Amino acid sequence: MKYRPEIDGLRALAVVPVILFHAGIEFFSGGFIGVDVFFVISGYLITTILVEDIEKKRFSILKFYARRSKRILPLLLLVVVSTVAYSFHLMLFEDLKLLASSSLYVALFASNYFFWKNTGYFDLGSDLQPLLHTWSLAVEEQFYLLFPILLILLFRCANSNIRVIQAILYFILLMSIVLAEWASEYAPTANFYFSITRAWELLVGSLLAFYHIYSKRNCSTKQYAFGSGVGLIILLASYMLFHEGVTHHPGLVTVLPVIGVLLIILDKGADSYTNKVLRWRPITFAGLLSYGLYLWHFPIFSLATYQYGYLTSFTKVFLLLVVFFISCCTWYFVETPIRRAQSPDKKVIIVSVFFIITLAIGSIIIPALKENILSEGQQEIIKMQHQPIAENDCWLNSTTEDGEKLPLSCIHESRKVFLWGDSHAKALSFGMLEEFGEISMISSNACAPILDQRFYNVKNCESINNFALSNIKKTKPSLIFINAYWFNYNEQKLNNLEKTLAKIHSASPNSKVYVIGTVPLWNPSLSSILQRKNMRLTESMVLAPPFMQRQIQLDIKLESRVRKTSATYISAINAFCDNSNCLILSKDRVGNQYLMTNDYGHLNPVGAVYLAKKIKSIVESM
Repeated sequence: MKYRPEIDGLRALAVVPVILFHAGIEFFSGGFIGVDVFFVISGYLITTILVEDIEKKRFSILKFYARRSKRILPLLLLVVVSTVAYSFHLMLFEDLKLLASSSLYVALFASNYFFWKNTGYFDLGSDLQPLLHTWSLAVEEQFYLLFPILLILLFRCANSNIRVIQAILYFILLMSIVLAEWASEYAPTANFYFSITRAWELLVGSLLAFYHIYSKRNCSTKQYAFGSGVGLIILLASYMLFHEGVTHHPGLVTVLPVIGVLLIILDKGADSYTNKVLRWRPITFAGLLSYGLYLWHFPIFSLATYQYGYLTSFTKVFLLLVVFFISCCTWYFVETPIRRAQSPDKKVIIVSVFFIITLAIGSIIIPALKENILSEGQQEIIKMQHQPIAENDCWLNSTTEDGEKLPLSCIHESRKVFLWGDSHAKALSFGMLEEFGEISMISSNACAPILDQRFYNVKNCESINNFALSNIKKTKPSLIFINAYWFNYNEQKLNNLEKTLAKIHSASPNSKVYVIGTVPLWNPSLSSILQRKNMRLTESMVLAPPFMQRQIQLDIKLESRVRKTSATYISAINAFCDNSNCLILSKDRVGNQYLMTNDYGHLNPVGAVYLAKKIKSIVESM
């Protein structure tokens, strides 16, 4: 096919927002949709190549796979090997095992399924998975493996009837987008990672290739130019308007940036303003580097975060320059020479399979080479971590149970204190029981105490929350405490927090309502941070969370929301932290010392008691 430099420009327009999003630049809150841009481009280019070869009767599945292998595998293998090698000396044993497992799935072109099982793309701690970004390569690789076979079958079975072939592809596209829209609500993590819910984006590019090859209907040059201008505006707006956790993505809303990409690719004219911009040499050069930029940026940022914790703005700029430099080097010395090398297709396939098998075996062996030997300080930290989160019967699995299944002992009219929230409220309950005596309680996993709001992947959250409100109305407790991992819920859901507090006041006007903020958060866990620092713990140990200032800012925003209501806000951040550090150790009744949190933020019983005492002193002083 004829080279189109504006598509390289479009690649740059895809990769740069992704990198800036991962660097934490808030202006590009929707930078993650740059991956969707790549999907459309890949569908368009691969289908164009396939159809042209099929039409000219020169298509070879071996040649196609060899060409894809030369393009994708050398740099991918280099990045994976480099990442694992550096991590071997950097990471804790358990973290290295997880990385090695992910590299095995990368070798099997299935890393999207690995990360679906192990972490959400936007979860706390996901930025410490150096190969997380390879999920999108797995989606493309699965497309490259299956689509050529499908296309050959369609050409043969339909006797090269293009309309029939297009109709079948349109049908698959429609089924994929319908499934994606449904899954965005009921299975958002699988929806994000799975090929079947991403297929429609690749097929948009494929059908666009069919249009360019076979359609006899053409718009005027000015119409195409106008369309590409509109497409560019739509795409840029999407980068700024989409938000993680807010936008149901991928789904119908993703059609917006996909249409933007489609309109840009439709315009083949060199003189349109959009294509002049996209063909500007610095932009096309960034597009040529896009594969390297994408592969290198995430491991570099991830490992730097793992090693140093919070990254300053200066550090991020420095790392961006490092990413650019390494990408240039690998473009000139790895990608270009290998792509241009004239090697027999069979040899390319054999060498590729050999390296894939070697990587797979290495990913299994490498963790065994690093013995699970811990220093005395690390062993001490693990001992101090192992105090379980408080267990009680007043806990519901919100994906399978509703409020009616809560034991009757959890709620009683004689109890004057009512605790309502998600798993963080459950963790706090140990301290509340100790400080306030018997309490009524309703808690459920990943279900924030916010009314009239649906939650992804949480089947019965609405009914559980309605059940909580009805019991508040019935028992009319003197004190109502609501607590959750507030930072996990987006602005739209938090808007309903104020409405919830108003409904609580209406249900029980004489109750004093307290909203308890989120406790200090650690990435990926307090224990992991301490072990990596190999610290010896002292009685009054304090430590700065990796993103302390961000937590303080979010805490202030939440407090300002609560101030607008009749409720009172209690900052858990202020209870544990000053402006720079947080208390991380406390003693139980018999004097044994434990970490305040068991993981990234669920309180251990000692932490729950510590916070409950602070809460009680605030309540009694009012």
